[in-house]
Amino acid sequence: MAAETWLCADIGGTKTLLGLARRDGTQLRITRCDTFIAAELSGFYEALDRFLGRCGHPPVTAACLGVAGPVDGDHVRMTNLSWDIHARDVSARLGGAPTRLANDLEATAAGIDAVTPGQLTALQDGRRVEHAPQLVVAAGTGLGIASRIWNGRHYQVVPGECGHMNWAPPTAAFDALLPHLRRAAGGERLTNEHVVSGIGLPHLYAAVAADMGQAVPSQPVHGPELAERARAGEAVAQRVVALFLAAYGSLAGDHALAVLARGGVFIAGGIAQKWVTAMQDGRFIEAFRAKPPYAHIAASLPVHVVTEPALPLIGAAVLAERLTQAA
Repeated sequence: MAAETWLCADIGGTKTLLGLARRDGTQLRITRCDTFIAAELSGFYEALDRFLGRCGHPPVTAACLGVAGPVDGDHVRMTNLSWDIHARDVSARLGGAPTRLANDLEATAAGIDAVTPGQLTALQDGRRVEHAPQLVVAAGTGLGIASRIWNGRHYQVVPGECGHMNWAPPTAAFDALLPHLRRAAGGERLTNEHVVSGIGLPHLYAAVAADMGQAVPSQPVHGPELAERARAGEAVAQRVVALFLAAYGSLAGDHALAVLARGGVFIAGGIAQKWVTAMQDGRFIEAFRAKPPYAHIAASLPVHVVTEPALPLIGAAVLAERLTQAA
């Protein structure tokens, strides 16, 4: 009997990853992955048709597409692209294979089921409780947070929009920055994503520069440039990195307590992957644990950075496999 093959996708505003996945023993593996640049495409279906043609139109058992946008049943209109994607149209191109659309955060969180120990970097060993709730926090361009609840067979992802909840300064070190942050974010309301995300890093840099009496840059200072400035010894950039790690750790600790994530806390997303050395230096986990009177609970939770960059694609493959199991 031929091995089952699942089609998976990670569809973002800049690029689309399309892959094929199979089971290799107990491990789910991506056997092929191609990258497509959104600006070079007329739409998603062009990428799919090209990919299937390159692969020789392989028989696909089921498919799941992780998409950066709000999924409405079997349809999604992307947030940052004028792409409409319908599950039925994808299924038709795959010879009728069951097809599901999932938000990219749900796919990211589902991917935790397939990560290996080599794809995890421990920030805090903790004491894992089998089948207890888990938490996934992913700061990249934006901020996504999802919980994972055991349903008796596997972990069920419970996504949300916690990135758009109100942000509160975790320590007095942030108090003087609040007026500057509100100004940098362009409004009175500050959300978690305005601070703890790639979008938020330029806001934090501008606020720190203003607070330190330095000129606010005319152009936003994004993550790669910020990291380079910090390595070069720039005082503003170094303070921004310290404050960001504190804000990120505190936010992750808050949400870990909210679900009592004794099954583990997984820090995903591009920022943690690129800043993994800084994430390990103690500032993140110190803020994560600073939760009196429940600091002892925060200190007991396993916390890991997921270093696998293809986690959303792997998660889409996990969800595609479950379609097969449900059929």
